[in-house]
Amino acid sequence: MKPKSSAPLTCSTSEAAQALGISVRTAQLWVESGRLKAWKTPGGHRRILRDAVDQLIEQQQMPGRSPNAHLSIFLLEDKQVPRDALKTALHEQFPGCAVMAADNIFDCLLSIGEHAPDVLIADLDLLGQDNFRMLEAVNRNGNAPGMLIIVLAEAERLANAQLKLAQEFALLAKTTPPEEALRLIRAFLHGRQTHRRSR
Repeated sequence: MKPKSSAPLTCSTSEAAQALGISVRTAQLWVESGRLKAWKTPGGHRRILRDAVDQLIEQQQMPGRSPNAHLSIFLLEDKQVPRDALKTALHEQFPGCAVMAADNIFDCLLSIGEHAPDVLIADLDLLGQDNFRMLEAVNRNGNAPGMLIIVLAEAERLANAQLKLAQEFALLAKTTPPEEALRLIRAFLHGRQTHRRSR
């Protein structure tokens, strides 16, 4: 007879959320983004690896193992190809960072309200009919003095968006290569580190 394991190898989404000190919805988003390793049982229940939860807890308790261990980036994008391309570029440029995503403004606002990311990259078309007021709501919900917000828009909408967006928002055309967004993030992180050292 095999000895019984002292602890289960997996846990539920709610158990993972409780251990990490986050909401269940945030835990679900972390699973969808790949930050938490999980799978679904034949019955449709999601199970999360305990090791993945323990690893995140260790990262929270031991800062500095990776310069990007606590860098969190949120993508508001409903098209899988550009979303995946940007995720890949972000992970390559900032190893260890957490990249989460939503394909609608409501999940985006909910997640940011619970856990504000360092960087938000948002498709202007997904911000609702009242695009600019909705973006201001994201700004407020995220306590944005410490958040970089990059807005992606169609080329023909850039001029109009530039007039309406506050200066603290960075505006890029959707056709802009990912390297430009990466450059903005690097500059933002450098400025934040410089500010912290000067305090």
